[in-house]
Amino acid sequence: MWRRIAICLVFPLMAIADDPTAPAPATAPAASPAGGESPADKLRAARAQLEARGSHRERRVYSAPHEFTQVVEFAGKRQRWISEFDDDGKRSTQETIWEGGKGARRTLPGDSGWQCFPPIDDKLIEPTTTVTDGGAVTVDGHAAHRYVEKFTNGMANGAVTHLVDVDDASGLPLRLISTEVDGGVETRYVGTYYDVGAGITIEFPAC
Repeated sequence: MWRRIAICLVFPLMAIADDPTAPAPATAPAASPAGGESPADKLRAARAQLEARGSHRERRVYSAPHEFTQVVEFAGKRQRWISEFDDDGKRSTQETIWEGGKGARRTLPGDSGWQCFPPIDDKLIEPTTTVTDGGAVTVDGHAAHRYVEKFTNGMANGAVTHLVDVDDASGLPLRLISTEVDGGVETRYVGTYYDVGAGITIEFPAC
């Protein structure tokens, strides 16, 4: 579910990179955290806990290659990406619905209906990843732990890095700093999570 977000950027999005304004890790050990669980296990558990809440939102602020804001809604296995653009004073909204490798997109104002895309191969939306321990960080006053996740975007062959900060108190992800480098083009955004457990309903378009 999580890695699909970066890979699906082939529809409206992009990918991710380190944010120089983000708090630096206090330590960056390569070894597994205490308790025997690997960094990958810890990150998987945090994401499973968030998914178990049923729904949430993520606000993404892109800084490259273009500046714009996007809200991603998660409800079960479905996602809705709402991207707001302002091109020379002309405002538009691009909406994408995503579920199990299938996608549909429309742009308002302009599109009279939804444009649907054929399913994407599971091998592309669930790539092999490596996760290392990024150490302790502080996110908006919350003590957190950072995990560094790396994988290849199979759709564009881009190198992706996610810095995922997990709240020490709740065990839920707080922030994701994302970078993707593809052919010399770098895409960066910082995503923050909110409305965890909110009643969000997403309908897949009939197209």
